[in-house]
Amino acid sequence: MRKNKINNKIKTVLLLLFVSVSAFAQKQRNVFIDFLGSGTFGPGVYYDMRFGANTKWGGRIGLAYTYSTDTNFFESEPTKTQGVNIPLAVNYLIGNKIHNLEVGLGFNYSIYHASYNYLGKTTKSSENLSGLATFLDLGYRYQSSADGVMFRIGVTPTLPLTDYHSSISKERNTTRGLYINPYVSVGINF
Repeated sequence: MRKNKINNKIKTVLLLLFVSVSAFAQKQRNVFIDFLGSGTFGPGVYYDMRFGANTKWGGRIGLAYTYSTDTNFFESEPTKTQGVNIPLAVNYLIGNKIHNLEVGLGFNYSIYHASYNYLGKTTKSSENLSGLATFLDLGYRYQSSADGVMFRIGVTPTLPLTDYHSSISKERNTTRGLYINPYVSVGINF
């Protein structure tokens, strides 16, 4: 009896795997490079796909790099901020298969390293920060219906959900307010 349950579970897992692979093969997928946008102030690489062969719903995950020398990046006024962002989002395409309005909602987990100079560079310090933000994508998306190019342009309003937690100091104000980034993306469909 126990052996039959194990065999049934194996058959179920294999069937689900087969169905998933078959469904995955029918979906349109994209790989693209994004500038600014949900990855904040730097380039990112993303994987995007539709959830089904005939649906306008999709999702994406990415990895982006941030580098900024703007002292307003955080309220604590770092002289340099760099880090990694991991955006995860769902999106919906409004329009035909080629020209679309893209509306998306997502979350961005960020890990930053902030450097500070005090008293005219005589005193230096740095700290590691991490936090979570939510963002909205709103823009135009050109996507060829077959293998080919994909292009995106739009704006990404972003709102931090948490303060960026410091691994060293609780004294610095490392919050960020609402900010809006433009974005431009270029990629390929397959």
